[in-house]
Amino acid sequence: MTQEKTCTTCGETKGVDGFDQEKKGKFGVRSACKVCRAEYNKKYNQENKESVAEYHKKYQQENKESKAEYYKKYYQKNKESKAEYHRKYNRENKESKAEYHRKYQQENKPLYRAIQAKRRSRKLNATPPWLTEEHYEEIKAIYLKAQTLTEETGIPHHVDHQVPLQGKKVCGLHVPWNLDPLPASDNMKKNNTFDGGW
Repeated sequence: MTQEKTCTTCGETKGVDGFDQEKKGKFGVRSACKVCRAEYNKKYNQENKESVAEYHKKYQQENKESKAEYYKKYYQKNKESKAEYHRKYNRENKESKAEYHRKYQQENKPLYRAIQAKRRSRKLNATPPWLTEEHYEEIKAIYLKAQTLTEETGIPHHVDHQVPLQGKKVCGLHVPWNLDPLPASDNMKKNNTFDGGW
């Protein structure tokens, strides 16, 4: 028989699965039911937007490393299921995603062109004149690998410069041994940082 408890806020008697867990509470749950707590939290957040936002901002700053470690472990643990989810999502939304990107580029042409031009300029300046045709073929193969990984896993991949082209302490080159296919989310998190001890 399912244990029941009466909510101290709305007065309704519900099964204990209708309450959030709390070790000190009767039956190991809170005194107010989930519905009442959700309504309370919603009202509190609306009435205290600034202090709530400040709390979350402070919490994020103080727990950067632990959160990053948590997400890293979560990603590793759920890599296959996330890859399958992204594959399925990309298959089912291929046309809408392509249309979204086309529309975005059309509506933001100046910005998109500026970004692309800046990126081309960086690569041009960082590409040494002594590269051989073999080197260029290796570079093409790395970009092809990133595209293949995107199609096979459903997770967008970028070609990352291990030593950034515009790092704070050191600038890398656009050469095969400085390129590495990387999940887009990891590449964007990395930005222009480099932990090579330079």
